[in-house]
Amino acid sequence: MSAPSQDAPTRPLLALFLNSMWDCYPEVDASACSLPCVFSTDPAELERADVVVVHLPTAPPLHWLPKRPGQAWVAFSMESEITVPAMVDARERVGFDFEVSHRRRADVWCPYFGRRIRAGLLAAPQPKTAAYPVAHFQSNPYDRSGRNRLASELIRRIKVASYGRVLPTVAGSGTIATREERLALSARHKFTLAFENSIVPDYVSDKLFDVWIAGSVPVYLGAPNVAEFAPAENSYIDASKFESPAELAAYLNHLDGHDDDYEAHLEWKRSGPDARFLELLESVTDHPWCDIIELAHARGYGLRA
Repeated sequence: MSAPSQDAPTRPLLALFLNSMWDCYPEVDASACSLPCVFSTDPAELERADVVVVHLPTAPPLHWLPKRPGQAWVAFSMESEITVPAMVDARERVGFDFEVSHRRRADVWCPYFGRRIRAGLLAAPQPKTAAYPVAHFQSNPYDRSGRNRLASELIRRIKVASYGRVLPTVAGSGTIATREERLALSARHKFTLAFENSIVPDYVSDKLFDVWIAGSVPVYLGAPNVAEFAPAENSYIDASKFESPAELAAYLNHLDGHDDDYEAHLEWKRSGPDARFLELLESVTDHPWCDIIELAHARGYGLRA
């Protein structure tokens, strides 16, 4: 985002993260911002804050909190609007001036990927040495997409190494604790299930990008516009395009037995992501919280010189 045209404020703008995001707060480098600003997590700063960021999934009741005139309130969520209806519920959003989220329509778009993943995407795929062709990592049973049933049906029809606490099939399931462990295991499997917990446009989580980085082929269930986020047309298998789990499993079994057909899904790892995807990567902001400071100031919130 370009710097606002207005003069800089007379003192650093104060942005308050009103509540934590699952017991932690975003890491913010205020020195990267074009305007002088300070970020706080102290609720006592609410009255004098120029920007107040509310993490909707863990937000306290907000109706009793005073909103000072000239103060910008920001609704923040990386969950889908099915999981957090407040993202689209006008009654809950009364008083919010801006949105920071994975939704393309947000005032500041903050997806689950960015320029930092480019090197990982370009890494060559490793040999597929796992005994089972399909990997599955899921420990949260929450399901608003039908993912639990689909995974269960696939496990009946193709060999799936399920490493999580949901539908486990291998010893030690549920002990995979780090992203690095998941990537290393996924890299050894031909396919990895990447099933979102809910299905809405733009809700494409890091689980899909991690499979691409690992060099496995994602079997995806989720956003109907997932093609807009893909590094290449043939880089994933869209579960929604199949009539039934049996048909999907039959296709996966076919690819498992026909190396040339399977390798076609990994050709992009050798040729590189297409130009459209690289442009999308470049459009993702590196500093969303700096952007929201600039946007709030440009629209008249906070102090002026």
